[in-house]
Amino acid sequence: MAVPGLPAHADHPLTAAVAAGLLDAVEFGVAIYRPIDGGRDFEFVYLNPAACRIADADPRELLGRPLTRAMRGADAMGIVDALRRVSQSGIPEALPPLYYEDDLRAGWYRNDLYALAGGYVAAIFSDSSEQVSLRRTLDEERTRYRLLTSALDEGIWDYDLVEDRLYFSPSWKAQLGYGDDELANSFATFETLLAEEDREAVLSHLARFREEADGHWEHAFHLRHKDGHYVPILARATPVRDAGGRVVRLLGVHVDLTETRALEDAGARQAEVLASLFDVLPDLFVLMDREGRIVSVHTGRPEDLIEPADSAVGRKVDDVLPPFVRDDFRAALDRCVAEGSPAEISYALTLQGEKRWFEARMALTRDGKRIACVIRNISQRMRAREELSARLQDLEIYAQAVASTQDQLAALDRDYRYLMINEAYASFFGYQPDELLGHRVEELFAGDALNSNVAPGLARCLKGETVSFEEWRR
Repeated sequence: MAVPGLPAHADHPLTAAVAAGLLDAVEFGVAIYRPIDGGRDFEFVYLNPAACRIADADPRELLGRPLTRAMRGADAMGIVDALRRVSQSGIPEALPPLYYEDDLRAGWYRNDLYALAGGYVAAIFSDSSEQVSLRRTLDEERTRYRLLTSALDEGIWDYDLVEDRLYFSPSWKAQLGYGDDELANSFATFETLLAEEDREAVLSHLARFREEADGHWEHAFHLRHKDGHYVPILARATPVRDAGGRVVRLLGVHVDLTETRALEDAGARQAEVLASLFDVLPDLFVLMDREGRIVSVHTGRPEDLIEPADSAVGRKVDDVLPPFVRDDFRAALDRCVAEGSPAEISYALTLQGEKRWFEARMALTRDGKRIACVIRNISQRMRAREELSARLQDLEIYAQAVASTQDQLAALDRDYRYLMINEAYASFFGYQPDELLGHRVEELFAGDALNSNVAPGLARCLKGETVSFEEWRR
């Protein structure tokens, strides 16, 4: 998704195409929210393509909309409270996976929240729907979320098509300079306030939608302010149907487009927000031209840099990387440019005396002029893999030792069934190991030995004692 009106920034040479290209290269969702209504709500100001894919949403249906309107139940889930805390305190928060469901989507989502400049908040989120098995324990919460309505308290209108009643919230009237008791709640009021040049198109569109509603109703028009000037409005509405599928009600919101203040200062503000976003994310973001010359470097983990970002900008990546990484990285870079498709490479570096593993994913920006590269520290994953490999080797050695020892070894479950038997133990009873697996221990012992010695000894073992006793073959 492009980021319109994004100029170059003094410290962060980000443009709309550049920022979009960087965010196109990540696989996790990124949403940026702006606090509204004194921090009681937040509205969407940016969504990257991964966010739209994860949420199964059209960005045009979300951008500029308050969160509590776009995601019914977000307030009750605690998302709005979390956004408010991060916006005001500047302290990041990692939310546990939460289940969300509405008419368009359902699933488990994980959110990590980061404070940005100007009170904005970035949410880094992913689909965690593998936890769907927990849904049975959350049926009550799911039902409550489905029944929740939007908590918006400004610019709201509710049109009852059956009774022909139209309600305007006090803040709807305030957008036009009126008090709550100065405008009648009626469709005639709306018609009177409509600009003459908009009236025919708006009323005919609304009439068609009432008959054949598909999705959401949306229309831009002008309404007359109390002082005589016209206010640009974007209206959005959701239809409510009866049991027969007929539209009987429209629930809508008015957005005053003058609050956007065009793009002269919005571009600079969004540049600052996006720049701060890249500086708090844990990944390393590198922007290069098609020849591999570094244009910008952003990271929330400066300890993962080979050298300071300022000294790397303007140089070719070949001159920054050590020789044992350079050739493979350059090959992936050339492949990305030649084929126009993403390329990946994994490598290890020793930084500050510590071995660290990295995974780099690179892709062309949308204008095709630059390469966005996202580098992730995967050391924790690789160390876990090495530890697992070492443990498996230890287990293999142990298994070989158990099989070859002359001592008689066996392992039982709590029902006294054999789980593991070595050759010495099985041959003592005249069997092969495979012949005893799954059998109960009492099948091998004489009754007297079993009752007087073996069974009581095993019972004591289950209590955590160490027991020695003689064994007799049947």
